Amino acid sequence: MEFQPPAGGNLLPVAVLLLVRSTDRLHIRSCTDLSAIDQFDAELLQLYFAQLAGESEHESGSAIMGQLEDSLSNSVRITDRQPIAVDDVSQALDGLCRRYLGADQSASPRHCRGGTSNCV
Repeated sequence: MEFQPPAGGNLLPVAVLLLVRSTDRLHIRSCTDLSAIDQFDAELLQLYFAQLAGESEHESGSAIMGQLEDSLSNSVRITDRQPIAVDDVSQALDGLCRRYLGADQSASPRHCRGGTSNCV
């Protein structure tokens, strides 16, 4: 997931989403270092991540992804889906966090937060 500041500039990666098809569950890891984003926008993003995490606890991950793909534009965007093999969801999320958010979950837990069951 990426964020485009209203004033323009580069798209900023702010979260990774992992849909596990076998369980139809959406897992979310969000970036907590949003210092490159206006404070108001950063707070809104954090609320949005928390809402998505809550929805993912009770709703179909495929349905959530479909809704995101159909409705997001302008400031908050998601990239096209890319299939990956997953044996361990937590490890997969850690790897995606490092790859797309440039954060090392194991070295600095303040950069990426969330987990396989929640995102704060």
